[in-house]
Parts: sequence; structure tokens; C-alpha cells
Amino acid sequence: MTMRKLEVASPVPADIDIANSVDPLHISEIAQELNLDPQHYDLYGKYKAKVLLSVIDELKGSGDGYYVVVGGITPTPLGEGKSTTTVGLCQAMGAFLDKKVVTCLRQPSQGPTFGIKGGAAGGGYSQVIPMDEFNLHLTGDIHAITAANNLLAAAIDTRIFHEATQSDKALLNRLCPPNKEGKKSFNDIMFRRLKKLGISKSKPEELTPEEVKKFARLDIDPNSITWRRVMDVNDRFLRKISIGQGPEEKGMVRETGFDIAVASEIMAVLALTTSLSDMRERLGKMVIGNSKAGDPITADDLGVGGALTVLMKDAINPTLMQTLEGTPVLVHAGPFANIAHGNSSIVADKIALKLVGPGGFVVTEAGFGADIGAEKFMNIKCRYSGLTPQCAIIVATIRALKMHGGGPDVVAGKPLDRAYITENVALVEAGCINLARHISNTKAYGVNVVVAVNKFSTDSEAELNAVRSSALSAGAFDAVICTHHAHGGKGAVDLGIAVQKACENVKQPLKFLYPLDISIKEKIEAIAKSYGASDKQIEMYSKQGFSGLPICMAKTQYSFSHNASEKGAPSGFVLPIRDVRASIGAGFIYPLVGTMSTMPGLPTRPCFYDIDLDTATGKVIAAILGLRFRPQYHTPKQQSAKFLIRKSVQCSLQAEEVCRFTEEENALINALIGIQGRGRSASPPQLEAVERAVQTLEGLKGLPDPTGSSLIEGRWQLMFTTRPGTASPIQRTFVGVDFFSVFQEVYLRTDDPRVSNIVKFSDAIGELKVEAVASIKDGKRILFQFDRAAFSFNFLPFKVPYPVPFRLLGDEAKGWLDTTYLSQSGNIRISRGNKGTTFVLQKETEPRQRLLSVISNGKEVMQAIDDFLALNQGKAKSDLELLEGEWQMIWSSQEETESWIENAAKGLMGKQIVRPNGDLKFLVDIFFGFRFSMTGKYEKSGFNTYDVTMDDAAIVAGPYGIPAEMETKFKIELLYTDEKIRITRGYNKILFVHVRVDGTLQK
Repeated sequence: MTMRKLEVASPVPADIDIANSVDPLHISEIAQELNLDPQHYDLYGKYKAKVLLSVIDELKGSGDGYYVVVGGITPTPLGEGKSTTTVGLCQAMGAFLDKKVVTCLRQPSQGPTFGIKGGAAGGGYSQVIPMDEFNLHLTGDIHAITAANNLLAAAIDTRIFHEATQSDKALLNRLCPPNKEGKKSFNDIMFRRLKKLGISKSKPEELTPEEVKKFARLDIDPNSITWRRVMDVNDRFLRKISIGQGPEEKGMVRETGFDIAVASEIMAVLALTTSLSDMRERLGKMVIGNSKAGDPITADDLGVGGALTVLMKDAINPTLMQTLEGTPVLVHAGPFANIAHGNSSIVADKIALKLVGPGGFVVTEAGFGADIGAEKFMNIKCRYSGLTPQCAIIVATIRALKMHGGGPDVVAGKPLDRAYITENVALVEAGCINLARHISNTKAYGVNVVVAVNKFSTDSEAELNAVRSSALSAGAFDAVICTHHAHGGKGAVDLGIAVQKACENVKQPLKFLYPLDISIKEKIEAIAKSYGASDKQIEMYSKQGFSGLPICMAKTQYSFSHNASEKGAPSGFVLPIRDVRASIGAGFIYPLVGTMSTMPGLPTRPCFYDIDLDTATGKVIAAILGLRFRPQYHTPKQQSAKFLIRKSVQCSLQAEEVCRFTEEENALINALIGIQGRGRSASPPQLEAVERAVQTLEGLKGLPDPTGSSLIEGRWQLMFTTRPGTASPIQRTFVGVDFFSVFQEVYLRTDDPRVSNIVKFSDAIGELKVEAVASIKDGKRILFQFDRAAFSFNFLPFKVPYPVPFRLLGDEAKGWLDTTYLSQSGNIRISRGNKGTTFVLQKETEPRQRLLSVISNGKEVMQAIDDFLALNQGKAKSDLELLEGEWQMIWSSQEETESWIENAAKGLMGKQIVRPNGDLKFLVDIFFGFRFSMTGKYEKSGFNTYDVTMDDAAIVAGPYGIPAEMETKFKIELLYTDEKIRITRGYNKILFVHVRVDGTLQK
């Protein structure tokens, strides 16, 4: 297949920017690659087409390709990247492994898109495009479902209204009005009801009075109606409403409500239908409630089944789209997996399998965890389609496994706990019990299971190895680490190879979890046992018929059990069945496990805040439109977890991140930004700003008894210190080196209370630890005496003593430390020592501090910048200004080039002076007092961009200068800026990070 080659950028831009940077192929080109002729599809613009069902009939004799389903472990509320993995795998198959492949995805609901999750087109360099069209409207299928659903809802209440005001004879006369010749007749749909009633007569006048009543009067019990109106918007205030309040509907008031459109049974019908005639039958069989005699009332009883089919006649055709790398995508249907069966349509999969043919691959996604989406894929979708999958992929993340291993709660919109961004192999191994159960359950269907681990930037090699080992031990065919978010298909090539081998080596037939001929109760028990529920305590309400249908459990996606807080792999619990309902048209029974909402609400800050239109270009501006939750698994290299910045996973995360510190604490943090060497390089204005902020916090007192609080315990990172002449050798030697990390550990509530100072050289080298015996004198002061110190080098199996004779030093080895401020959150501490030294320490750092730490460390800086920009993508999307002042360059992405001048400048950290009148000056220290100076002008030229002209240069030594003839023009793009730090993309697309060093704030 002819695919598009991606130009991957780093840091990874926002999803909408990536999507807009790629010109989609005309959809006819995608169709041609699949051997589809124009008569096989209807165009919907340039980039979408409806593939007609006639393709299935034309290719009836052709063989099918391999069938792959993508599920996942029990997810966190942030999602683990199934859609991105599905798209990335298909890009790998098509663009790199030269396989015919089709991706089959569900159409996303506009409710979550505008609500809390954002879109569902994938993310990074694994996306469906155009992503704004994918997420909004598409080809109108959900709107057709909404119209059909609400037509049926209107028919229900209208029928109740008219039956309440008319006699049996009047009803028959209006249902079967005479024609111009005065003859009455039944139309086609009425014969369906007559047959159901056992009435074989063909003319209305032949009916007896009893038959007239049975035929014309449905006698719907309003209390039994389960059919609700729908809309494709999250609106919590429509969950429960009252209708019939108009004066003409007096006495017809009843309570009902709205569901989200994708929760409609018509959506499930669309997903499970196999042909147009099959859809007609399913729509007609939908049960909306019961008669007062207890008989089920269907859409055909109301005479509306045919009209529903007409509204849905175009929606039955799947929509053809494309990925970023030009591989084909079929988008069709979008039922949720917790309240419905959570899979794309059967007809899309059937078409795709014929189009790729033998040796090709069709990859489809099942919603939420494998216990919900994949289970329903096997037992409902495959049962009705007759299709057999060869491979199931289970997507896992270190983050989710840590949660299942006992980690703190993960809450959308709130910063992740440190447990999720630092290495903890034991926590990961404990959480693998969840993965193991998913593998075991999925293998039971007879498919080979491949685990795809989405690699986050904070995942360590040891953690990833632990997951792979656990997956293989649990019976997975293979387990693969993936980086498709950052690299597109290239990052999922290994996954593609593993999937191909798994499909080629499947040895068992498809096995269902239960046969259809057992009772409803037994089917529910079989599914509940796969969750881990007790087999003796499952409650089941009375049978409601239709026992030959499969079961679609409606339960939380966040646990194997009904309780979302039960993580890992719980067992022995009671699974409470609150109610049992039937979607007869769709073809399943759905027990309600616990409380399930079918109409989501909007959060305080919905995603629609970040969606707008560029009226000049007509392009959608959307910071979050392309992703449910922006994945954090795209780094190809390992880096120290403690320095990393977690990506934004919810619109309000930036605000939440700042809210961990008070206004006065943020003032101190702001004063520290840009100071290098933990204070050694600070200018007098910078030192004054820090001292003012310190004194302000000390005046606020903080916790009244800091040494008596447990918040003082733990590891503190040293952010700033003063250095009088009496400072210790460690302080003079190591503290001023930014490449090293410096910590202080305080543990006072042990049998051996201690304070330790730690210099961590690097992950590869090791650390120096100097320990002191500690005791508490009062609420503020800690007394200490150093008694031992040693180097711990990672390349040596033993410790090397630090050569300081503490016993001979006497009082020099003693001291005290006053905690003059300890924050209420336990995140900031200010201490003053007996030698006059001031210390500022933090447990949690602010995003800019973490970025600067990575830059100081010198590893994976591009990834850290990518993370930082993602965290602040709301600000990056605003119109930024080039702030005046003196800015010191601390990092650039410049690589070796053919220019000796550029290579000579590589690594020289210059200063940039920005004036409000448009003047710009570059100063670079070359060597031994020589400085290179350039001056010029800057002018704003677009959204976040400036045109720069530098036309005057000189080499300066003291008061003397040697002019240099040169002129250069280039653009500066502001990616991020505030009063203290700035990230830009400049000449030759080089990234620059500057910090403000003039000690003043922009007015």
C-alpha cells in the first residue's frame, strides 16, 4: 500500500497541530488502495466516504483477513491509550510492514468531546484525520440515531394521549382511514401487529369488536416505559424531567428523562446489525415498555419501525477515513462499553475483512477494560457476526498497574501522586494481578493474547521489564513496549510483528463464555465468575423472557467488581443485580450492576473552553479535541523519573498544579526560577527577591510546631541556599553544581532519629550520603551531630567511606537547624542553620522547576520540554508576547551542522536583551573576556511569531569592539513564556530555553 511518510517533530506538538500539519489524501485515493470503485461508496466531502453494504455481497466469495481486537486492563479515569494503540498498530502494519490493514473504530460522542474527555481520534502521531470531522458530526450517523430515537419517543406519548381520548372504533378509523373510494385497508406494518396478535384477517371491516380493541389499543402502561429521549450533549439537568405540562395535554403528565444519544438502543442495533433487512427487523422488535396486561410493546406495534429504518438507511453504511500515515479507517457506530456492548459495527468489520483479504489485518477496538469491551466483543458481537478473531491485544500502562497494586487514587483533573512518577517496581508487580486476570480471561476464548505496554516518560526499564515478565508468566503470547504516540507507526512495529505471529499461530477455535440455551441467571453467573464474584451469592431478579439472548452487563469500567474503588483483581465479592432489562431489537439482556448513569454531566471546566474556530482560515482550534486523555507514553529513551513533568490529562490540570502552593509560596518559587547553582550565580536583585519572599513566609509562621509534625519527615530537595565562608566542605564543593541533585532526609520518629545530606551525582554514578544523629530541642530546632558518610557508587558492590574524621572534629561536627517555615501542605520548608546559612527545600516542585532540573541534568531535555508544553498547552494556545528584559539562554537543541560558525557557537550560552521599542540584542561570551554582540529589530508577524532582523555585529573586548559585517533574518515562534522562563523555536527550527536574569518583573 502507498503510505504517507510522517515528519515527526520533537517535542511532540499538540494533537490538533499534528492533524492540521498533514494534508489528508483525497478519500478516493484511500478507496482505490482498497480496490473500491466509485460505485462502491458515496463521497461526503473530500476526506470522508460512506462505503456501501453492496461490497459485502460482491466480495462474498473472497477470503477474510486476520481479525484483531484491542482491549485493555482495568483503566484509570485518565484512559490508557487503546484508540492510540489501535491506530498506531495499523500505521505500523500498513506503512512499515507492508500489510493490507483496515482500522475499525467507533464514532465518538460529542458529549465527552465537549465535556471532560475530549475527542477519540487517537493522539500524537497515531491519529485519524481530519480529526475535527472525526469527532464532530462525521457523516451524521449519531444525528440520525437521535432523530429516530426521538421519533419513537414522540410516538409513544402520542399514542397514549390519543388512546385516552378516543373509542376503539375511532382509533381504528384514524389508523385505517378510507381512501377516495371509501375503502379501508391495513398497511404493511400493521400486518406485523396482526400476525403477532394471531389475527389472520386482511381488511379492517372484518375485525370483531374484540379484535378491533386488541389491534387498535396498545394500552401502554406509562410506568413500564423504558424508552427515553436522547441528545448527543452532556446535560445533567435532563436526567429526570416532566413531560405533558402543556394545556392541551392535561392529565398526561409523566416523569421521564434524556439519555446520551450513544446509549440509545438504536445505536446498539446499528452496531450489531448484519444487513439492511436485519436492521429493519431489529428496529421493529425494539421493546419500549409493556401493556397494562404485561405484554411487550414494540416499535412495530406503534407503526414506526419502517420510518426508523428510513431515518437510518444511510447510517448503516460505515464511513471511510484515514490515519496520519494514510492507512484506511472505517468508523461506524459508537455504543459505550459500560452501559452497552462497546464495539464498532459488525458490517464495518465484515467489509474490512473482505477488503484486506487473506494475509491482511483488521484491527478493531473494544471499549474500556477487557472484562467489559472484549467480553462483549466475544460473547455478543462475534456470536451475531459469525466472525472469529485470532488475536486480542491488552493495552497496559505502568500508571494503571501501580494503581491496581495499591497506589493512591487517580483523579481526572488533579496532579498525579509521586508514586506514579517515581520508580516502584514492587507496586507495579503487585498491580500485575489485574493484567494477569485479563490475560487469563481473554485466553479462555481461544485467541492469542499480546500485551501492548504504552511507555510513559516516567516508566523505568525495571518497571517495564517487570510488566513484560508478568505478562508472559500469565500466558501472554508476547508483551511489547510501544512508543507510537511520539513516532507513529514506527513506534509500534514490534507490536505489529508480534500480532502477525500471534495470528499465524492461533491453534484453538473461538470459545464463548456461555451457551445461549442456559438460563439468564446461569449466563449472568458465568460472566460474574470471570469478574471474580462468588458463585453462590449472585442475586437475580425474576426472568423476563427472551432467555435465548446473550448478556450485556452494565457495570463500572473501573473495577472487575461493581465497586469502582476495588482495584487489582478482587474475588469472592457479591455482584448485586439492581435490575434486568432487555434490548430485544439489539438482541441482548442487560443486567444493571449497581448504579449506572446514561446521561453524563459537564464538569466545572468543560473541554468546550478549548475549542474555537479560526475565522480567517476556517480551521478548528482545539487544544484537546483530538484526545480522550493525552497519553504520556511516548518517550523512546529512559530518564530519571524524579525530574519529569507529567503531561496534562485534563483541561484544568495547570490550575490544579499551581493550587498546591499558596500565593506567598508561589512568590518564593517565582523568585527562585532562573537562579542557577542553587543561589551561587544569583545576582543581587535575585537574592533580594528571594530574601523578601523568605521573610514573608517566615512572618506567616506556617505550621506552629514543625518538628512535631509528620510533614517534616521524608526526602527534601534543596532548591536554594546561601553560602557564608564557614559553609561545610560538601556545601562549598557540591551544592553549587546544578548537574548534581541535592537532598536532605529528615527522620525523627524512629529508634535512630537522623538527618542526612545527600548529593546524587547521577543515576549511573551514584551518590554521597552524610548522616547525622538528630534530636528535637523544641518545636523549631533540630540538634545534630555528623557521625558517618560514604559514597555509594552503582558500579561498586560496596560503599566507599567519605574521608572526614568526624570524631576528631568535635564541635565542628555538631550543629542545629531551625525550621522557620513549614507549609501546611508539607511541600515547602525554610530552615536556617547555626552557621548563618538559609535553606529553601521542597518535596513537590512546580512544573518550571522540574523542567529546569532536567535541563541541569542534561538528559532527555526534549522530552521534558514536550511534557512541559503539553502541561501548559492552554497558555501555549493564547497569543503570547515577547516580554522585555534580559534573558539568559540555558539550553538549545542545536546539533552539528555544515556551518563552522554554527558549530563554534554550539554550547555557548548567550544573553538576549529585549527592549519594548523593538530593539533586540544578543550577547555571547566567547572566551577570556571576549564577547560577540549582535543588535537588530523584532516585529510581531503572526500568532505567537516574530520576524527578526539582526544587522549589526561586533566582537567586543572591554571598551573596544571590532565590527563584523553580517545580516541575518529569521522567525521566532513563542511556544511558552511567562515572567521567568521562555521557550522558543527559532533559526533552523532550533529550540531555545531562556530564563529571566534582570531581577525585574514585566508590568
